[in-house]
Amino acid sequence: MKSVKLIKIFIASPGDVHVQRNEVEQLILDWNNEHSDTKNIVLMPIRWENNSTASYAVNKSGQAIINEEIVKSSDILIAIFGNRIGTRTPNNKSGTVEEINVFYEEHHRGVGIFFIDNPVPEELINERKLVQKYREYLSDNDRGLYGTYDPRKIRHFITKEVSSLLEGVDFDEDINRNLAGTNLSKTNIFDEIEFDKDEQLFFIFVVEEENQTFGARWMSDDTISTIQKWEEKNKLENYLSERYNSVLTKMAQRKIIDVEEVTDYGNARLYSMNPTEYRSLKKHIYDNQQEVLNIKSLFPKQPTVPMPELDLPF
Repeated sequence: MKSVKLIKIFIASPGDVHVQRNEVEQLILDWNNEHSDTKNIVLMPIRWENNSTASYAVNKSGQAIINEEIVKSSDILIAIFGNRIGTRTPNNKSGTVEEINVFYEEHHRGVGIFFIDNPVPEELINERKLVQKYREYLSDNDRGLYGTYDPRKIRHFITKEVSSLLEGVDFDEDINRNLAGTNLSKTNIFDEIEFDKDEQLFFIFVVEEENQTFGARWMSDDTISTIQKWEEKNKLENYLSERYNSVLTKMAQRKIIDVEEVTDYGNARLYSMNPTEYRSLKKHIYDNQQEVLNIKSLFPKQPTVPMPELDLPF
């Protein structure tokens, strides 16, 4: 009888994204249908409502029980945020954020956080601001991979994490992002599964402005100013400049850029792209100018509508 490796994937989210929770669970089951028989691997979707048991432990909250019973024992965590940050717990701003922190502190790997970019109902604007604030927090605090919600990206993330857990297991599908980091000479930067639009704009900016160093923390102001001038020159909205810190974090996580200088406390204040990676990126951009134009066309600067002159009664 052959042995099978079981990998538990915890699906974390506030209650407003139940459709996407079901979608991720189905992605996991579909992954099993494709790979389980040939790779002897079974992925188990874990949801608190299905996998935690009732407990009457003294001085323990329901969230603490979920953390101990199923979060810590999972192998991969996928978190989804929409318009709500979630319900506050005794220890954190929301149960979902607490689950991410507990899992990361236990494993220091295997976290994928995905944000749904949908229109925000007026009654949820303040709640959505909390989600955006958390997304900005992730820019300065490593909690794993994060990006825009896309089922294809989540499938890609699952395969990459399973491959990381089980070294030597080969999958037929292409995993461009190798475990040591992204190699730009072997990666299609216009692959929308691999890279978000803000990352693609960043690559274009880097080549067109020949910019190979990138400020962080207080030194980010100079880089953001340079990006804004590039956006103005190309008649683009401030999409990249407004997301610069988030993009910088993703680039560092992928090891596309390296720490060049640190503060007295050991925090990165300047990053750089090594010359070999830059040359690969430059060639890729120059060889794919139509793709560059396509990306830019998605972010045109909207013309300013002049205010009508009022006909005053005097």
